[in-house]
Amino acid sequence: MANSTPAPDAPAITSLIDFSAQLASRLPGAWSVQYHPHAPDSYPLDNAVWDCGNIHWLTGNFDLGGHVELNGPGEQCLAVFAHPYAAKFAVSPIVPAVTHHHLRYAEAPNGITTATDPARAAATVARRVLPRYQGALAAIRHGAQLHPERPLPPEPPRVSDAVTFTAQPDGWIGTRSDTLSPEVRDVLYTYGFVDSVRKRELVTLVAVDANGRSGADRVQAAAHALGAIGIGVNLRYSAAPARPLPPSRAHLTQGRP
Repeated sequence: MANSTPAPDAPAITSLIDFSAQLASRLPGAWSVQYHPHAPDSYPLDNAVWDCGNIHWLTGNFDLGGHVELNGPGEQCLAVFAHPYAAKFAVSPIVPAVTHHHLRYAEAPNGITTATDPARAAATVARRVLPRYQGALAAIRHGAQLHPERPLPPEPPRVSDAVTFTAQPDGWIGTRSDTLSPEVRDVLYTYGFVDSVRKRELVTLVAVDANGRSGADRVQAAAHALGAIGIGVNLRYSAAPARPLPPSRAHLTQGRP
């Protein structure tokens, strides 16, 4: 169960902001400082810190009250928060905004707990955290260059209506012609469908025609053409009639002397 009551000797919010500002001024490069309060019983850093150890455990099991975000050179981002039960601070890299599979190219750089002296803390962070963090970011960027994110496929065209084809066990594929608009009927004629008066359907046999297209191929080709005009296609299969059971052995021997 998460603990929402900080220890009496935990650093206060004012000292957290002051500590973070002094820490940022001592780190290599220019760093900005921004305080983020936490709503009661919320854990916004739980999946944000790039840590697989104690720091991650703290963010998911204690109501921290708030944290400070330090943004530095090279898209570096650190989270600083007051240790919930000791007179210390914790500093951890933030998970970069990349896709999950790109994170596998680097090990988590992990964070540390530090003393309350900003000068000592800055020296420790610069020596132990930043080199690992920068190396992990470089590994992710290198992996992303070797294996870039695949572009999303284009969205299918929006359809306003749909034609349902039924595939019969004997190989016929058809749809009711009395439910089709003239525009749809013309498309089906173009792709080799013919009228069947008996069934009131436009039907096609699953047989190769003069152009080498089977009935299934014609349905697929017609589906692309219909999709271009906003008509979708559904295909369902009609169940084959059940075969009669073979006569039982008792029936075959019945009447023998």
